Amino acid sequence: MLKHQAYAWGIDAGYAREPALLTLLAAHGIRAPAHAEAIPDDDGRIAAVMYDYIDGVPVRALGRGARAILAREVGAALTALHAVPVEEARALGVPDIDLGEELYRPMVEACLSHLGPRGREWLEQRFAEFVEGGGSRDAPRVLVHGDLGCGHLLTSDAGLAGIIDWGDALIADPAYDLAALLANCPQSFAEQAINAYEGFVKDDPDMRRRVAFYVDALPIWQVYYGGDIDGGEVRRTGLRRLAARAAAAVRAAGRSSL
Repeated sequence: MLKHQAYAWGIDAGYAREPALLTLLAAHGIRAPAHAEAIPDDDGRIAAVMYDYIDGVPVRALGRGARAILAREVGAALTALHAVPVEEARALGVPDIDLGEELYRPMVEACLSHLGPRGREWLEQRFAEFVEGGGSRDAPRVLVHGDLGCGHLLTSDAGLAGIIDWGDALIADPAYDLAALLANCPQSFAEQAINAYEGFVKDDPDMRRRVAFYVDALPIWQVYYGGDIDGGEVRRTGLRRLAARAAAAVRAAGRSSL
């Protein structure tokens, strides 16, 4: 299977180290693509990553019972992923970051100029609340997938067939992967997977605060990166979603004051 870099801002370094990372994951019993190879173009950039085809279907193609079984397996897979020794991931060049300060702060600041007054006020306030609550500064650092949408979870008759697309892997807050499930998968499936998770943040009283921010902040990815995709439609979608979050916050504040 070939996974092409679709845009100029593609994650060259992530794709370049993906074959070695997949080997590491396999050594720890995590179901991921096998026999991966990064393919450079004539300019030396990574044009694509090739790996063995995984015969499976995404989560949304499953019935309720099959989803429940898969959710438990995904929770177990995340538990295993977050237990991979971070020094082994660091040795491959996987970035080790504070999500709040090193990832979200630059994106939030860059996105503000694209927002209207209501969206800008909401995003500034939401990020300030996150930082004042501790951000992700004191969160544990583990190996995370970094883009755990349901389209990256493949299942077969035997259960979880594999987790694909590891180019965004980071050493960061494990709550980031749990938030990705909530943001990108059916709600019941995501909650079942999180309930089955037995990793570092299972009993962390601060986990839900961090998860909630990562979910709320999801549209800034579309605003930040989406200006050149589909004629800017991806950015416009992100702006609409941020405006909707701001409006919902205003309505919630109004109800709480009654």
